[in-house]
Amino acid sequence: GDYMDTAVSIARRCGMVLPEDELVCVEPTCDGRDIEYRSIASRKRLDSGQNGHCSGHVKSAVVDVRSEVKEQRRVYAMTGESFRMMRDQYKRGDNSKNHRGVSVFDDMLVRGVVFARMGPGQKKELVEDLQSLGYCLCMCGDGANDCEALRAADAGISLSKAEASVAAPFTSQVADIRCVPTLIREGRAALVTTFSVFKYMAAYSLIEFTTVLILYTLNSNLGDRQYFYIDLVVVLILALVGERTEAYKGRLDKKSPLSSLVSFPVLFSLLSQIAVQIFLLTLTYKYLESEPWFTPLVQVINTENTKCYETTALFCLCSFLLINVSVAFAEGAPYRSPMYTNGLYVGSVIVLYLITAYITLWPANFVADFLELEVPSSLTFRVALVEISILGLVLSYIIDRWVISSNALKQLCGKLWSNPTPRILLRVPTRRLCVYRLHIAAENLAKRVCRYYRQWYRSAVAPCTVSFSSSAASV
Repeated sequence: GDYMDTAVSIARRCGMVLPEDELVCVEPTCDGRDIEYRSIASRKRLDSGQNGHCSGHVKSAVVDVRSEVKEQRRVYAMTGESFRMMRDQYKRGDNSKNHRGVSVFDDMLVRGVVFARMGPGQKKELVEDLQSLGYCLCMCGDGANDCEALRAADAGISLSKAEASVAAPFTSQVADIRCVPTLIREGRAALVTTFSVFKYMAAYSLIEFTTVLILYTLNSNLGDRQYFYIDLVVVLILALVGERTEAYKGRLDKKSPLSSLVSFPVLFSLLSQIAVQIFLLTLTYKYLESEPWFTPLVQVINTENTKCYETTALFCLCSFLLINVSVAFAEGAPYRSPMYTNGLYVGSVIVLYLITAYITLWPANFVADFLELEVPSSLTFRVALVEISILGLVLSYIIDRWVISSNALKQLCGKLWSNPTPRILLRVPTRRLCVYRLHIAAENLAKRVCRYYRQWYRSAVAPCTVSFSSSAASV
């Protein structure tokens, strides 16, 4: 809403425009029929109309915005009137390109640092134009004239409790933009927490499914109280307290967290964890069968067959593995605080591990009867169950902390999913270009399939149809 001179001065003092930057002022000519681009060479004010220009800054000669800037970073400042004229020319088909093959209007949107004297509708149009390039927009405003832009932005923040707070999904208690980093931290932490809980619940389902599947092959199953312990004691407690980890308080990371559940790191993390747990469950069952004291389950018809060595061993290990997976998926920096800062979660993990170890090693008679356990007579085997669970914890932690976050895996992902097309503006528009090319390829494939189908129909199906029709007519 400020005048151009005031806005440029604020931008320089805030560091948005550096001393070595080339600030290009986009403004209408004096007759108002065209647009001119002039580089602001100084912050000194002149009388309006000096040097033949409408603005009050000292400017150099007219700048060719399509030329390449090698030694300086070029940024733009424009008013609402010049923005409207540029946008109208762009909508009419004036799609001039710069030296990088990017539309001049799109380049000004991305490199624009000052938009002065903008009306409510122009603010909304600016937000929508940047969103059309693939950017995720955050808008801060404190007045009624910001309501349209606040509503159109992906994240609208009202800096007052007046009219703007009605249109914006977020309202800051502090009337300045210090709330933006806090909102980014909390949003990233919420996204990462959601993904962690999703992966944990998916892993929990598949681990328990594998355990039950192995027992089904023996005509056995987990007991009702064993299901109760796994579902309501282990899983529910860890899922509830694990999400209480706060956002990371340190420096904001340049990279945003993953925003797709079907991305390669998420799927690789989930599938690798599930593979490790299935391997440990199978290993435990084979180890149990090799013990000399082991007696296989004697199947009794019309009986649940829940109290046996196989059920007890797999139940204890399954409880351990669900705790291990929860620890592995408890991500920390750079989006959430480290796991140890969540005291309630750490205490729950320790208590559940101790309880499960007690059930595995030295359960009292009433505990064994309540959970329908057939406690193995060999203490060595019971200790081996705890050792296997510790091995699973180490493997799970290594996979999610070192393998998933390693540079080698990131480079492999870059080679498998790299895009040879030069990047336009930023990486987000490149994604839009990939989707566009995928759409064109799918369309071409569909046309080719339709063409082959018509050829096949004319050569094979059509003659048969004609002969059948003539036979039917004669009949």
